[in-house]
Parts: sequence; structure tokens; C-alpha cells
Amino acid sequence: MTFQALSPDAARRVDPPVSRFLQTLPQGRDIAVVPITRLDGFQFRDELRGTLEGKSWVLLDFSEFGPEWDQQTSHLWGRDRLAHGWFGGDEWAKLDAFIREHPPLITFQRELLLKDASDTIQPVEYLNYSAPIQADTEERFNARPIDVFFQWGLSNPYRPNLHGDIFRHSQRLGYDVCSQLDHLDRCIARKDRPSVWTAIHTPHYARVSNDETIRWFGKSKVVIAAPGCGVKTFRHGEINNSIIAMRSDKLAYSVNQCGIALGDAPVDALWEAVRGRDADYLYRTYLLNHAAADSLRHERYVKEIFMPAIQKLL
Repeated sequence: MTFQALSPDAARRVDPPVSRFLQTLPQGRDIAVVPITRLDGFQFRDELRGTLEGKSWVLLDFSEFGPEWDQQTSHLWGRDRLAHGWFGGDEWAKLDAFIREHPPLITFQRELLLKDASDTIQPVEYLNYSAPIQADTEERFNARPIDVFFQWGLSNPYRPNLHGDIFRHSQRLGYDVCSQLDHLDRCIARKDRPSVWTAIHTPHYARVSNDETIRWFGKSKVVIAAPGCGVKTFRHGEINNSIIAMRSDKLAYSVNQCGIALGDAPVDALWEAVRGRDADYLYRTYLLNHAAADSLRHERYVKEIFMPAIQKLL
């Protein structure tokens, strides 16, 4: 089974993260994949009508719905997508009508509610593109110098609020907070260091390399994946060698999330996980998270999850 990407945008644009996903697929012309994200100045590519007429094709929707999304509707194409304010206008309406009149064999949607998942509407994830990593032994994991790692950019008010909460509760609970990456090596080198957490704001104009960020994940027991413009973020694929901590949500996932639920009191939930429970619990959670992250490695995900879901319907 091979795949050909066909952008629905008249200018043939595809968001870079989605383009990377498409590049992991076997290339050919067996099945067309139409990737969708919100694009400024979108104009519908009319030739899709003729190209896909009478053919099986796949809709790959990585759209996000913003921090205000109430998770009550999945805003599915061909049904109620146009009710979302980000997809108003004649050109999006043309795409919606095309999908309604020429439905795909299967839809993969990033922000898909669990209640709407079915054989023909499946979730899709940000993938893990790192090389396979051997899980740490329990001794090495317990010796990691950082209890909780949180690095964020501003796309959702939850993130700065959590940043403030981490500082606000540090004296009450007795952990130390490092707020700059270039301080971290000296922070963890202290012989008398208490529990170390990070709350690091990294704006878009000061981003660091992915390799540097993932290096710190390997020194941390827990890494926070906070929602941005979407519920699912790059972090969900990047956290491959520590425990993911995330808000509870109503979404469908291709792979079970085996981390820490932050709830209404996220700092207390994190403290309970890293200091209030026995070390065996934390390590068992780490191993479950490690296995889940390995299932998101791009080679495995395409062969074991993405392609079988399509093959089932052919």
C-alpha cells in the first residue's frame, strides 16, 4: 500500500509538521491522502473533484480548535466544521461540500472526541521521530536529577497560569524551581539540592533545538505536555523517555496515555506522583509511558496503527 499526498489548497501548501508525517508513509499512487490544517488565505483546489472522483482516499486532519474549544463537538468535515469560526468563508465551504459529496474511505483527525471515534473516523497523533531509546533501569530512573520539567511557549493561558502555580507552591511543598535552561546544569550539580522542578518560558524567537530539549527529558522523571492551540501538541510525540503529565480531556488516542493526570490542582498532583507515592509506582508508570512512546515512533505507528486502519476498510 502506497500513498500520494494531495493538498486541498490551491497553492499546494502543507503545514511542515504534517508534511513530515506524510513523508513517513510509503510513497506511491495507490491511495491519495488529503492533509488539512487551518491555513491563512486558503483557497480550495478545484481539481481535486476530478482527481478523486470514484476513488478511495484518506482525510488527514491535523486542525486545532483553539484554547477556548469546549470539547463538546469534534467539528467533523462534511457535518459541522463550518460552525467553528476559524473555518468560515466560501473557500472552506467548498472544501466542506466536496468532503460531504465525496466522503473519504477513512478520516484521521487529531482533535477527535472519543465519543465520535469509529472504524471510519480515527484519531491521529504527533509522532515520535527519535531513534529507539533503551528504558532506564529503576536505579538510574530514580537518580534522575529533575523531578518535573515544564518548558513552554505562549499559545494557551493554561501554560503561564501553570508556570505561576509552580512558583507559587514551591515554598509550601519545598521544591526548587529553575526557570532558565542555561541555569539547569549548575542547578542540578548542587550536592544539597532539593527536589528540582523547571518552569521555563521559551518564546518563539528564542527556541532551542529539539535535541537539546529531549536531552533534558532524559534527565527528568516527569515532563508536562500542556495544551496549546490544540489539546494534542508536539510534546505528546516527543516525551519518549520520561513520564508524560497532561490535563484530562475527552479526546480519542491511538495509543493509551500512561502518564499523570493533572486535574484541578496540577502542582499537588505532580508532587503526589513524584514524592508522595512509592518509587515503584513511579518507575512502573515510566515503563508504561516508555512503551506507549515507542508505539508512536513513526516506523511503528505507520505500520501497526495507520495502515491497518485503512486496510481494514478496503
